[in-house]
Amino acid sequence: MFRLCENIRIRHCDELSFFINIHNNTLFSIKRPTMEFLLKRIDQGISEDELKIDEPEFLNFVNSLVEKNILKDAHDGI
Repeated sequence: MFRLCENIRIRHCDELSFFINIHNNTLFSIKRPTMEFLLKRIDQGISEDELKIDEPEFLNFVNSLVEKNILKDAHDGI
């Protein structure tokens, strides 16, 4: 199960959305429909195992957000 890291805030500006790290002021932008889809999937409780089977491309995207410390695995103890 993935969730947002505690230091991440989300802001929307027209067709773009931004992940903002409040500790180091870094930004990561994505298109707003992508953000809405991602947040919906997080609320539904997506897991890495499910994504490996059903949506490997989306898993790559999620893993890139984990690498950027935007998302984390809720079960990894971080």
